[in-house]
Amino acid sequence: MSPTAASAIPCALIAELGVNTTLGFVYSIYEDRESNKQHIVFLCALPTNAARAALKQGGWLDLENISALSIKDSALKSLMNRFFREDSVGNYSIYCSDKINGSIK
Repeated sequence: MSPTAASAIPCALIAELGVNTTLGFVYSIYEDRESNKQHIVFLCALPTNAARAALKQGGWLDLENISALSIKDSALKSLMNRFFREDSVGNYSIYCSDKINGSIK
């Protein structure tokens, strides 16, 4: 798959959600072998307040509230907590592997 094709799907999702932002670099890539799905997480610039108000689906949450979320998927919960820690110092790493075991580079 070409880089252009690989970014087409998340770009289409961003447009569908009505968010005015662009994709940043890849933050996490992992495979969920139970569901046979691959997850690719990109960092994106935070939209302006006007863009947040125009969001068609979903919602925004302050980073400080991540730990209080009831996230049942342990891989997603771990990813969100890692993002909170890394964002506090402004230094981001990339996670590669599967849902259970992997490496942060």
